[in-house]
Amino acid sequence: MKIGVVGGGWGRAHCWAFREAGCSVEVIVTRDAERASEIARLEGVLLGTASLSALDSMDVVVIATPASTHLELIRRFNDKAVLCEKPLAGTSWVEGGLDGIARRHKAVNYAFSFLDTSRALRAWVESGRAGHISRVAVHVGARFAGQRTPVEWFMDIAVHPLSFLQTMFGCFSLNQFCVDERGVHLSMSQPGRSLEVRYRELLEEGIDVEVALEGERGWARMAGRYRSGRPWVFEPLWIDGAAQGCGEGGAEDVWARANARSVRGFVELVHGRVNKDQAAGSGLFDLDAAAQIERSLAPIFASLGVEGEGVEG
Repeated sequence: MKIGVVGGGWGRAHCWAFREAGCSVEVIVTRDAERASEIARLEGVLLGTASLSALDSMDVVVIATPASTHLELIRRFNDKAVLCEKPLAGTSWVEGGLDGIARRHKAVNYAFSFLDTSRALRAWVESGRAGHISRVAVHVGARFAGQRTPVEWFMDIAVHPLSFLQTMFGCFSLNQFCVDERGVHLSMSQPGRSLEVRYRELLEEGIDVEVALEGERGWARMAGRYRSGRPWVFEPLWIDGAAQGCGEGGAEDVWARANARSVRGFVELVHGRVNKDQAAGSGLFDLDAAAQIERSLAPIFASLGVEGEGVEG
């Protein structure tokens, strides 16, 4: 299977992930031809170019560009298998954005569900030990250089745990939200279940994420952090006050591993080794599932007049 990648940021991570899945990465495209050639040399890719037409002979196109360009590029390669980096469109989402786009063998890469800690938390929920999960809370913090609004950072980072919750519970509806210069607070719900989401700016560069679930007969919490220059680390999963295992991270790049699992799931889907429902059950997001997340958050963007460019993945 021949792979072409658009985007020289996070797109580089996909070169390794697709090779791990047994594919040949043959083209990488960025806006600057010289930069594309250098990335191709560093990643061992046959061709680096600024021309999208170089991807026309590929079996799979990977889109890892600014979020505002995602739908345009998916349409450009509508006849191909496509793996698009999250979010699907971000703050540029408009209703009807998927009209005319073929759905077969197209997915959005949300890797959070493929973490070991996420899998363990999902297994606990599905075991039924806690009974009905009635309350969910997500706390996310981030700080990086760059001129981006809290809503743009929220859309880039907080959607990771939101995607994971959707794989377990389905989509939530937005009830209320509050946005200021330092953060975002959402109140969401679905029948019999509430969800509170808070995003805040950290004091140091990095990312914090915490997901807490409360059920009729128990509770659970997962938490992880990233700091610039250091790898992601996830604490042990806490269930009813007891730590489960030793957590994950440290010497191993757990995010790269989760991304590789997501990519392998997509490759299995394209090869026909799993069907669409099996792929979704593992945590892979098709276009319509990804659009559900952004549709639920669209009122925030509309009320603020936000139309962000995102970052190159």
